[in-house]
Amino acid sequence: MKCIGIIGRTCSGKTAIAEQLAVKLNIDYVSVGALIRKSTENDDAAAKAYLGKDGFSDDFIFKQIETHLNSIDISQIIIEGSIGLG
Repeated sequence: MKCIGIIGRTCSGKTAIAEQLAVKLNIDYVSVGALIRKSTENDDAAAKAYLGKDGFSDDFIFKQIETHLNSIDISQIIIEGSIGLG
């Protein structure tokens, strides 16, 4: 199993590094930010309840990650995001 986590502040280069590593290592890449954006675009009532507020709860974010990871092969994965870095 190969799992790489990348965290950092907004605009710190997490996504660029994760995308490059995913290509170089030929493994899947998951962006926490993309998962959250997708949930707000898909009429997710829980996601829309947070729009315009300070941020999403950790429980909400972890649920989005868990749901996505349960739908893909996670034997090799890179995941990036800025959980808890307000």
